[in-house]
Amino acid sequence: MSQTNPFNHPGQEYGAVDTESRLRALEAFDLDQCRAALALPGLQKTVEKKLRSRVRRLEKLATTAAQQGE
Repeated sequence: MSQTNPFNHPGQEYGAVDTESRLRALEAFDLDQCRAALALPGLQKTVEKKLRSRVRRLEKLATTAAQQGE
């Protein structure tokens, strides 16, 4: 099963490849998109670091929301 590239726009086979464009795009990613992006080959180190940071933030938000719902 091939992984979807979250940097590509729906219906397109291409998307953001430069660091700045990817950094802007990942600000709107959900947790699944961040994980899919981390699996991409050739990911820039800066983008990888920002994605890992976003994953931690989204996981923390999900945990906090679940605890408040109890």
